[in-house]
Amino acid sequence: MRLFRVKIKLAEGATLTRNTLNCSWQGLRKYWDSEALLAIDINPMESRKLLQLPSTQSPRWITSLGCQDNPLDQNIMAGKLLQLVSRELDTLNEDVAIPTGSRLVRVSRHGKSLWNQTFRVDTELKDKTTKSYFLKVADGDNAAGMMRGEFESITAIRAICPELAPRPIATGVCDSPKHAYFLLYDFVDMTGALPDAITFTAMLAKLHMDGKPPEEGYGFHVPSYHGTLEQKNVWEPTWEEFFSSALQHSLGLEEHVHGPNKILKNLSPIVFSKVIPRLLRPLETRGRTIKPCLVHGDLWRGNISTDAATGQPIIFDACANELGEWRSTRSEIGHKFITAYHLHVPKSPPEEDFDDRNALYSM
Repeated sequence: MRLFRVKIKLAEGATLTRNTLNCSWQGLRKYWDSEALLAIDINPMESRKLLQLPSTQSPRWITSLGCQDNPLDQNIMAGKLLQLVSRELDTLNEDVAIPTGSRLVRVSRHGKSLWNQTFRVDTELKDKTTKSYFLKVADGDNAAGMMRGEFESITAIRAICPELAPRPIATGVCDSPKHAYFLLYDFVDMTGALPDAITFTAMLAKLHMDGKPPEEGYGFHVPSYHGTLEQKNVWEPTWEEFFSSALQHSLGLEEHVHGPNKILKNLSPIVFSKVIPRLLRPLETRGRTIKPCLVHGDLWRGNISTDAATGQPIIFDACANELGEWRSTRSEIGHKFITAYHLHVPKSPPEEDFDDRNALYSM
């Protein structure tokens, strides 16, 4: 039986309770040490044990979780959720706080991810209503940047289109191990269905067109990630320079992982010296202009769904070239969505280069 070691520093007036439904205290040990730390070994299959926050205070929680045989499994018990009231986090949405008096009801696996472990966290509020959260946990060298990049990207998207993405609450480092990081959202129940093309592309067009162009040019204020791969978001004055820099960075990652490739070595100089200038420079020369806009950055089918409560499109896992993702003929999101998008946003001149530019973006 796998056991978890959970240490919780209780705030004054806090009490431990338990859910009597489907919960056994078999295998449970508890003791107090000199710092009034309560240590509990918990079978994760019987994890419906509750922590009751005092309703009259905003307690400060300090938690550390450890598992005997899987470092990431320690985060199944979402002690970090309760720590959010302490405001001792790397990044916190100050407009969103875990309500005082919240009670942790259950934590369950939810969703699928190649890079993170993902959970649904259910709580009960003082008035007996329920509130749920979505928790992501990642470890490794890039974990901190992945969580911070997504937090900042989704926050920026919601500043323009709050209905288009879940609300992020906080991101930070897990207490143990120190190389694991988390990201917490409001929970949104999704159907998994692809949204209507016209409705979705109208909202996407609003995201692209309504944001204020940054004075710095093209880039983003923190690195973002495609999966576990850091993207180069350094500010550049023109789209051509930004795209060239980002593509060079991506090719460098490719070579680092797979080693030198003769075909790439022969073709890359042509792409950077001829193809990119030919296709992207005309966007910002001869009197033509384009403006920087906020994009999601990874709009493949797996990051788009439908809100079960509203029926509206919702996007997630942002890494702040939308349409290049949709070019593949095998993609469920294809030319139908590109055509629908251009009902709201016209192609940038020279229009005759659009398809070639789209092919370049899909590299």
